[in-house]
Amino acid sequence: MENKKDEEIMETYTFDEEVTTEPEKIEEYEFTKKKKNHSTLILNIVFIVVLLLITLVSIDIVMVQKYQKGPYFAIKVKEYKDGGTKEYLGLGYKVIKYNQKQGRRDTVIGTWGLKYNTSTYDLDVLDLAIEFNEDATKALKKYDSKFIRVSGVLTNVSVNENKITISYNDEDGKYTYDVVCSMASNKDKLNDFITSIRITAIGTVSDFLYGSPENNPTLYLNDCFAEQQ
Repeated sequence: MENKKDEEIMETYTFDEEVTTEPEKIEEYEFTKKKKNHSTLILNIVFIVVLLLITLVSIDIVMVQKYQKGPYFAIKVKEYKDGGTKEYLGLGYKVIKYNQKQGRRDTVIGTWGLKYNTSTYDLDVLDLAIEFNEDATKALKKYDSKFIRVSGVLTNVSVNENKITISYNDEDGKYTYDVVCSMASNKDKLNDFITSIRITAIGTVSDFLYGSPENNPTLYLNDCFAEQQ
């Protein structure tokens, strides 16, 4: 009687929890594993794409800033009627390749807010000599890669190298200073220049050589055009 009563009591209970069989457990495990692997695959693909984009942007930045080459991974969006200056847009950056008929010829890179700019720093060689003598590091940071117009006495013409040297000579040597211009114009035009007469040149600052017993402090300009008074 007692056993029968217990059976009756048990029959009154209902069980909401479902009993999971072994095949169902395996199926759930495999589904979870596939879902996890799918998420991992997507993350890996995103990581590879981001890494590739960073690499491409880095290549353009280095090639433009260091070698004045490129860009290779940006799209041309504009061309100016100044001789052929072009603007390019890349992923988060802009490149301007200046190509004025007689003016700016360098390549610059910056953010999308970078503006077309052909204005110059107008300087005499003595101005540069004073600034670099006071603080060469600060002066180089100020003028590095800048488009400048510099005036002074023409002291040397190298037709073979297509270069001219503009100088200021100080009797005490304190402010003696040279500016060497690598010309963008045809080197045959250098035959028209006369040394010991003032000249004005425009170009982009590319390097600076500190003074030594053998050399004057020297600022180097690339892609220059010059005219003599």
